Amino acid sequence: MQSDTIQQPLSIPLESGDTTIQLTHIVISPTQIRLQLNESNPDSVLPFAKYNLMIDGKVLTGYAEILPDTHGDTARSFTLIFERPQGIEISNRTTLILRAQHGIASHHGEHLSVTLPDITAQHKSLHTMINGLPVKWTYYRQDGHLYVQTESNDPHFGGISQTSMMQNGEQILGQPLTTNAVGDGNNTSIEVYRQFTDSSAVVDILFYTEEKPDQTVDVTIPLSASNSTQP
Repeated sequence: MQSDTIQQPLSIPLESGDTTIQLTHIVISPTQIRLQLNESNPDSVLPFAKYNLMIDGKVLTGYAEILPDTHGDTARSFTLIFERPQGIEISNRTTLILRAQHGIASHHGEHLSVTLPDITAQHKSLHTMINGLPVKWTYYRQDGHLYVQTESNDPHFGGISQTSMMQNGEQILGQPLTTNAVGDGNNTSIEVYRQFTDSSAVVDILFYTEEKPDQTVDVTIPLSASNSTQP
């Protein structure tokens, strides 16, 4: 019922001194706890891969839901959802701590490109550096299509999520053939450019991610004195 639900606005940075990622709202119902997270980077996928909520020592594991785009090109919003077990009482005296783990940073690949020479049916590889991280490119033509695979042995490289190239003055996007979960440790991606006949290609990197697998951030969430709810 509505009387059993707490709703409270928040203005808490996820990381001390960094206002680009903020907790902006909390809703506590008898069955769920929902935290809204706003990030000023509109290209962000998720700022962290794992979220736990500690309630007076009890640990709840959460998941993230990306909200519909309501900020245009200026920000992204996420809801962190935690199922609330029976028997957990929450009041203004309750200690709530959000723990975010495995940092994710999303980047535009502005001015980053790689030239793929001598494209044939034979698999060829070359190595580049993206923001100081090593990336291996493997490419080949098959059935008239160009396949481009990227990967890195550095766990801090999250992967390339989109590339493109210019053909006859038009930007052509690579078609992704792989889908990786954020923070799953797999940074291999494969894209295909269909009906590709040239012997070389300049591939532009549109988006890529970096990861901080060891990063952990704890944020205490205060509740106002008027709030109190029991299961």
